[in-house]
Amino acid sequence: MTELFTVCVIYAVIFVNGATDAPNSISGAVASGALSYRSACVLCAVFNFAGLCVSYMFFPAVADTMASLKGSDSIIPMVTVVIFAVAAWVLGIPTSESHALVAAVGGVSLYALGRPDARFIDVCIKSAVSCAAGFASGGIVTTFAASALHLRQRLSRKVQILCAALSSACHGMQDGQKFVLLLAPVSASGRLSLGSVLLCSAVMGLGCLSGGRKMTDTVGAELVPACSMALSTCADMGAVMCTLASSFFGIPVSTTYMKTCTLMGTASVGRARVSGKVARRLFAVWILTYPVCMAIAYALCRVLDTSF
Repeated sequence: MTELFTVCVIYAVIFVNGATDAPNSISGAVASGALSYRSACVLCAVFNFAGLCVSYMFFPAVADTMASLKGSDSIIPMVTVVIFAVAAWVLGIPTSESHALVAAVGGVSLYALGRPDARFIDVCIKSAVSCAAGFASGGIVTTFAASALHLRQRLSRKVQILCAALSSACHGMQDGQKFVLLLAPVSASGRLSLGSVLLCSAVMGLGCLSGGRKMTDTVGAELVPACSMALSTCADMGAVMCTLASSFFGIPVSTTYMKTCTLMGTASVGRARVSGKVARRLFAVWILTYPVCMAIAYALCRVLDTSF
């Protein structure tokens, strides 16, 4: 019964991740008109699965990093992510389930050890640095590629669709690894089958189809209202490069944070207006993610008196 409950919670986490996080990888293509929302969701689901399979088989460094964190095998972080993500979804605010999970693991560690462990702090620092790198990469790509993409709109559309596919694959590499690896301890063999990976990808795609439009609009159209297809494509290119590098080196990062930071870096160089209201709302939620999720996880541990 306990194992069944654990599996249900894991799939709930994967579903809300699809509804609040996965849509950001296709937000630029939808906002620019390169793809319809439904077509983009199908592309998102297919390439999330592909990215998850490739990373899980060949370089599961992100999964290894998450598995090394104290408390990552507890159900408490997953329950925390569901609570936090559902609240954010109701408010229509894109959040990072990746950072919510890391923060919740930190809360469990705080309860178990009386302090966050060194590995947790290391992951937090690297994630912050990766966001700064995302902002810089958006500006660099825009400097060198924006003019050519402005002149060739058809090329820009094709590149943006390609980037949407790669962004979705990167999301699978990052978030797919983080959440799917949690199924291994409760599986009969202790290992994941291809069927389990496929089911997880389907649940994530269903989440995107059922509730991702709010998030797509916030990041793709509201944050930089007058963003051209060329600038949006540059932001996608920068986000893909940084997320791929983070996945290769095993740094758990937020695809939401990465995409938003590269978009703002692109806007700063491309002289596009960033909505201060939307940016402030996003950053306020992101800043609160760590203390709020750590507090929720710690409180759940106290209430349930979890044994470690």
